[in-house]
Amino acid sequence: MPLRIRKTKGRKVASTWHDTKVKASIHKNLQADHAASMETQTEPDRLLALARAAFDDAQDYAGVVVQPIQTIAGYTEKNLPWNLQANERTMPGIDRLAIEIERFYGYAKPTYAEALARRHVIEQVRDHVQHVLPDHVIEVFGSERTGLAGASSDIDLRLVPKHTLEEPQAAKILPTPGQRFQALKNLHKLEYRGFSRNSQYALVHLRHARYPLISLQDRQSGLDVQVVLSNDTFLSRELMKGYMEQYPYLRELYFVVKAMFDVRGLSDVFKGGFGSYTIFMMVVASIRHSPHPRRDAAGGLINFLKFYRSFDTKKLGISIEPVALLDKKEEAVLTDKVRAKIQVHIIPNQKTGQGDRCC
Repeated sequence: MPLRIRKTKGRKVASTWHDTKVKASIHKNLQADHAASMETQTEPDRLLALARAAFDDAQDYAGVVVQPIQTIAGYTEKNLPWNLQANERTMPGIDRLAIEIERFYGYAKPTYAEALARRHVIEQVRDHVQHVLPDHVIEVFGSERTGLAGASSDIDLRLVPKHTLEEPQAAKILPTPGQRFQALKNLHKLEYRGFSRNSQYALVHLRHARYPLISLQDRQSGLDVQVVLSNDTFLSRELMKGYMEQYPYLRELYFVVKAMFDVRGLSDVFKGGFGSYTIFMMVVASIRHSPHPRRDAAGGLINFLKFYRSFDTKKLGISIEPVALLDKKEEAVLTDKVRAKIQVHIIPNQKTGQGDRCC
């Protein structure tokens, strides 16, 4: 009969058992490595790791202030290319902020050469997709399509069967389970034959997310690319375009706020961060709910920070159209589709004989 050794964990969970000493020893070493890793972490890193672990277990977690990632060499403020020099700092702070945001936007957006490099990578990936899946095409979407891509932003490409382009109405119909299975099979084929064995790419990985995707990096340029099985994004693009026309400074303001999330490692959706569309709409919400008299990027940034500094996300929801704050307890934000799935049953109570409601 095999020796059974009890395994314990730091938190209170149901105990499990190891069948052999080898398994128990492996577990012990893994726990020791984890403990050593936790000891070398800074306090913010440790708190963030605990918050992510609690989130993964669907438990409550305390909010964490995430500090920007620091370079080893470090930079002084005067060396940043968008900052004003000492002899230029005679103006009021808000005016200085407006100029520095404008300069930062000019620095962060792609130069002519960088834009050419991004287009080259797109065409290169398109050629490889055509070779492996000749009945498919790729469509640029995301920040590259809306004009909000920075010089180093990911390039998002949507994998689309050609027949959906020839029949526009077909793209609006939800795919059947069989079609979903075939699409995922094609994605696996593309990952294996088109990218994994191609020396032009590195870090090729297929992610099984809500919308499955292949993430990869172009070796020559270092640009990250995502080939996604996603829905058409026409409506969201039109909505973003309308807001950028309504608020001419929105593009510059978005670049600054997006950078704030990027330097803290909080803009990767797959790791629980905020996506570009979410960040964009957060900025729009702050403008529409709390417009600054200046109506420029400097005033918009100040209002963005003030608005979310005191906003109670547990109690309130935000509506942009119409402009309103929603009480989450009184006004549950549910689509008709989700609401239709909620079934209320009456279960007889054995003690009272009355009916209890249960979802």
